[in-house]
Amino acid sequence: MTQITRDALNQAISAVGAAIEAADPHGKAHGLRTLLTYGLYKLFDDLRGQKRAFDREAFMAGLRRAQMMAETHPVVLQAESPAAAAETIEVFTADLYSRCWTYYTDQEFLDMAKLFDKRFVMSGISLDLKGKKCIDLGCGSGRYVIAMADAGASESWGFDLSERAIADGTARAQRLGYSDRCHFQAGSVLELPFEDESFDFVSCNGVLHHTTDPKKGLAELARITRKDGIAYVMLYGSGELWWDLTDMMRSVMACVPRGYAFSALELLSVAPGKVFNYMDHVFVPCREVISHAEFQDRLRAVGFKSWQIMERGEMIDSAERKTLFAEDADLVGEADLRYVCRF
Repeated sequence: MTQITRDALNQAISAVGAAIEAADPHGKAHGLRTLLTYGLYKLFDDLRGQKRAFDREAFMAGLRRAQMMAETHPVVLQAESPAAAAETIEVFTADLYSRCWTYYTDQEFLDMAKLFDKRFVMSGISLDLKGKKCIDLGCGSGRYVIAMADAGASESWGFDLSERAIADGTARAQRLGYSDRCHFQAGSVLELPFEDESFDFVSCNGVLHHTTDPKKGLAELARITRKDGIAYVMLYGSGELWWDLTDMMRSVMACVPRGYAFSALELLSVAPGKVFNYMDHVFVPCREVISHAEFQDRLRAVGFKSWQIMERGEMIDSAERKTLFAEDADLVGEADLRYVCRF
């Protein structure tokens, strides 16, 4: 049987988006838009979580079902939509992520923290954080802050744009017995309130690509990293089919209030991690994808001399799929960019 091509999947993704816009030309059918985009998100996420090559036929079948549902939906003709409150990108982003993290119970939160060490171990990278001063930039409610404390950090800091996330992280650290080692502070990663070379280890996982100036954020990260220290950075790699799907979803969901989407996912009893992942990719206002070559140029520009690329991880990580399944190469592109950097 002939394998379904990347282009054919892209065309089917575009057809779904066009069918939704045709059924709802004025952006009123929030339920239809949320249901179809979450359904496709879940299908893709389930397929990339399987320990086998990506099932293109199953994904294509799901796209066709979504298109049929949109095409058979009554056309929504109401022309007026409630005006959205004006928000800065920073305020929007902070509110979005602060809501995502509060869904986790303490046990779920601790389970998520374990992913920090697991990805390093799988990639054969040994981190010695004992007695070190560490910080996680864009920490959310602090899962990696706790992970660094567990790894022996003498000081483990969390820094995030959201006051709500910082408050949640502080409260969790107190409840879980980490308040003596874990500290939290609010602010922008584009203007860090720390002296040069303040930290032995700086972590920034999936954050810089959501800022208005990723290059400035990387320069700030480098500035506060000690010259004999280490920085860990994760960014979105370009060229994935996932970005084609989420570009369509972002366009379709642009008219849907994020509060409505949060409520719909809650009603569907969606797991906290999936709420986070869906809302992250669909609603965050800034999102950059970048190639390895582009990112390495940026690393050199801020002074890093060497780095290790982490090519292993969870099954849903595109780098892991690229390593295990050669037939997925056209679907994952550059894959995840996870770098351990040194001066």
